[in-house]
Amino acid sequence: MTEQTARLTAALADRYRIERELGAGGMATVYLAEDLKHHRPVAIKVLRPDLASAIGPGRFLREIEIAARLQHPHILAVYDSGEADGLLYYVMPFVEGESLGSRLAREGALAVPDAVRILGEVADALAYAHQRGLVHRDIKPDNILLSGQHALVADFGIARAVHDAGGDRLTQTGMALGTPAYMAPEQAAGEAVDHRADLYALGIVAYQTLAGELPFRGHTAQQLVAAHLTEVPEPITRFRPSLPPALAAVVMRCLEKHPADRVQSAGDLLQQLQAAITPAAGTPPVRAEARGRPLSTRRVVVLFAVAAVAVLGAVYGLMIGLGLPSWVFPAAAGLMAVGLPILVTTSRLEQRRHPGAAAAGPLGLFTWRRAIVGGGLAFAGLGTAVAIYMAMRLLGIGPVGTLVASGVLEEHPRVILADFTDRSGDSTLAAAVTEAFRVDLGQSASLTLVQAGALDEAFRRMEQTRPATLSTELAREVAVREGIRAVVAGEINDIAGSYVVSAQVLSAETGEVLAPARETASDSTDIIRAVDRLSRRIRERIGESLRAIRAAPALEQVTTSSLPALRKYSQGYRAAAAGELSLAVQLYQEAIDLDTTFAAAYRGIAVSYSNIGINRARVAEANAAAFRHRDRLTEPERLWTEGTYYMQLRDLDRALPAYLALVELDSTNARALNNLGIVYLFQRQNEKALEYYQRAFALTPQNQPTAFNVVATSVDLGRLDEARAARDRFAAVQPNHPGNDANRFLIAIGERRFDSAEAAVASVAARHVPARDALVAQFHLKLAAIQGKTSGMEQALRDGEARAREGREVAEYLRDVAQAAVYDVEVRSRPQDGLARVDRALAAFPLSRLEPFDRPYAELAEFYARVGRPAQARQMLAEFDREVPAILHPQVEPAIGRARAYILLAEGKPREALDELARADRDMCRVCVMPPMAQAWEALGEPDSALALLQRTVDTPDDDRLNVDWLELPGIYSRLGAMYEARGNRDRALEYNGKFLDLWKAADPQFAPVINQVRERQRRLTAERP
Repeated sequence: MTEQTARLTAALADRYRIERELGAGGMATVYLAEDLKHHRPVAIKVLRPDLASAIGPGRFLREIEIAARLQHPHILAVYDSGEADGLLYYVMPFVEGESLGSRLAREGALAVPDAVRILGEVADALAYAHQRGLVHRDIKPDNILLSGQHALVADFGIARAVHDAGGDRLTQTGMALGTPAYMAPEQAAGEAVDHRADLYALGIVAYQTLAGELPFRGHTAQQLVAAHLTEVPEPITRFRPSLPPALAAVVMRCLEKHPADRVQSAGDLLQQLQAAITPAAGTPPVRAEARGRPLSTRRVVVLFAVAAVAVLGAVYGLMIGLGLPSWVFPAAAGLMAVGLPILVTTSRLEQRRHPGAAAAGPLGLFTWRRAIVGGGLAFAGLGTAVAIYMAMRLLGIGPVGTLVASGVLEEHPRVILADFTDRSGDSTLAAAVTEAFRVDLGQSASLTLVQAGALDEAFRRMEQTRPATLSTELAREVAVREGIRAVVAGEINDIAGSYVVSAQVLSAETGEVLAPARETASDSTDIIRAVDRLSRRIRERIGESLRAIRAAPALEQVTTSSLPALRKYSQGYRAAAAGELSLAVQLYQEAIDLDTTFAAAYRGIAVSYSNIGINRARVAEANAAAFRHRDRLTEPERLWTEGTYYMQLRDLDRALPAYLALVELDSTNARALNNLGIVYLFQRQNEKALEYYQRAFALTPQNQPTAFNVVATSVDLGRLDEARAARDRFAAVQPNHPGNDANRFLIAIGERRFDSAEAAVASVAARHVPARDALVAQFHLKLAAIQGKTSGMEQALRDGEARAREGREVAEYLRDVAQAAVYDVEVRSRPQDGLARVDRALAAFPLSRLEPFDRPYAELAEFYARVGRPAQARQMLAEFDREVPAILHPQVEPAIGRARAYILLAEGKPREALDELARADRDMCRVCVMPPMAQAWEALGEPDSALALLQRTVDTPDDDRLNVDWLELPGIYSRLGAMYEARGNRDRALEYNGKFLDLWKAADPQFAPVINQVRERQRRLTAERP
């Protein structure tokens, strides 16, 4: 029995017998009790002590008294309330049924009649309360109890009582007023609310009850609040298409952002719910036509028109649904046009004939029977022609056979697009046409257009730099080297104000024209549409299904309708390919100025800034803008944009479906497979991450980032043999690639062979690549520090300072300084040296000179906490909150969370530190939170828990572990040796003492006292061994 239960039992012993605790939530704990006076079961809710303290008993109980006056069949009554031994409580009937939340969790979406009945009863209860000036403020499925066939709204008035009585003091308890998933936008924004906030919450409940899904989802309360404020919910019919339209409309109206746009009262909502499922009045019967009467010509024409619409509609539907050739519809229309005069003539002749008379002579051919049979035969002939055409196309026979079906190209062929040749005298026009054609070809799921990154790799293997313009001849040469069979080339001509755009599929090996196509644009405004038509013809000839081609959105929709904007975009694309990233950003922005919905240009800005390595806020803003306009992208690009945006927010549950959909579109998409691996790695599903990395690596064994990911994740899983196999396979394909050093380094760290790791870093340094200088210095620093070689660490810091004084890698230098200062505190036991080191660095390189996101706030806050200055650490985190845009916070939240934990440890709050570390433990590094967790457990007097965590720290494979080991591993080895000795486990004590002595076998003399102490322990243990 808990302390609170004991207090409550004693205080209420004369009125209630407490039987058991039913559950606890964010606001209260609920107990089942017996009312001793009336011998009935009741539920007693006891407010959290911190919440009760913030509110005060007087004001709270006055508000409960108001709620207790509610008398309605669908509102759970309040029997009693009061204060007992300092505990605030109120008493309600005990309902033996379940909550709506429990039923939804068990069954999912409810049948429409059940759902409308429950929602109607809740609306009726709300109408009653709203008429009396009471707003619930926390309508959700868990507050709707189901008793028999009826609904009861619980806790009515409690949220109002908490709000009105608690005021701003509630922020001290950490409690939100309302549940984020069901919170109206005005409530989420902290604005004044009225009864329409309850209607919004009931709309969320209705959506969940009918669709089985919430309209807004997120990992955190902040994400949910942002969704309520900014996102438009998916129509409920997307999840349940069979809903009556009127009912769907009522639900969606309740979810309007502005209160004035919602249903305005609960009474109105009740009426609209009932009306939405009331069957419409029956339709009047149709009078049958009299028989035996000849059809008039006018009536024949009317009936023919109706039949023509039906037949042509069916033909069009078959053409789209089955992917039939586009000439089918005009052929069917032609047959119908021929049939009309035949039917009119037949009608007139039939009216002149006497009943029972035989048709004779040439005019005797015009009978209803012959007309109907003839029409049937004509359409049968059309069907036969279509079947023969489709068979020839699919079997690769004759001129209609596709290149894939005929065996000229393989299934799902890879294709290189050469730059279009300009014959118009305007080179920017040819570049714009090339990019438009690239976008349209990229929509195809039946071919793989070789992207810029793959071309760069191919040219690197040819020991060349990719030229700004890829000519047809050079494209063919690359294709032959890469085993690609086809190249697409084209040109644009200006002929008397109109434009002719042509394209050809060429054999890479022979240059033979495999499939030509040509389209004409009446003027410059028609060029994008002409490119769209041209691309679709080429895709059709290669082998894409006609249905898929027709289903693809128009090129204008997935790029831009503005040719000037497309010109600027294509210039930006080429500038980026040439490495002129700042110019690329400028040109992309000019394209956006011409078309503010040009999503591809926003993506170009994001990629360019990311590659420059500056202005992370601008990267995030550009990704968010591309996301807002993602309907202007091809399906693959839209999915890329969604995946990128959600990963930026670390919303893994939404990023995952985007990348899965990309792989569903194209199972050979190595980039999508690689990004899926990244998502699974963030989710700590390392086995699945490795599976997708290996699939990507099998497709592109020459790709260094993918090879690196396979090696790193294999190390993460402790599968060093698989890591070595991936390292060797990449080295066989790319023997001179600098990525080989990175792979060797990872495996050496996984094996804790620091001498081999140093050799790999030295090999990278010998290549003299300026962009890698900071990384090389960081590894030199950490490899020296972990082995107790402080002279090497100091040399790495001096090298970093020299680069910083040249204006290079200043942020990286300050980050290294902050971490070296922690080493001064924790390993060298020289806190003043650490403080002096940081003070000197910040004086020379103030944080204000750096982009806010690049400032090492987390590292500095952690240092100040560990040196015993938690107030200064909190100032750092406060500055982080002020200066770094909120959209970037999710990317560094784990590091910020660890810094908060160290602050709490410094403030003597180990329990709160553990809670913070649990929240921070969600990035790819699995060992990063373990050392501070061990420290917290020791502070709580739980040495066994500390020992277990230290043991897990050294046992857990992690490719990121150098970032922990360099600072923690020597101390952990020494500490484990001492702890095992204290527990009488000599073998484990000897093992870890030995590991410590081996690790520091070449350490600096300053560490001699520590080393001698461990040697003495080792000597004593060895002497004691039986």
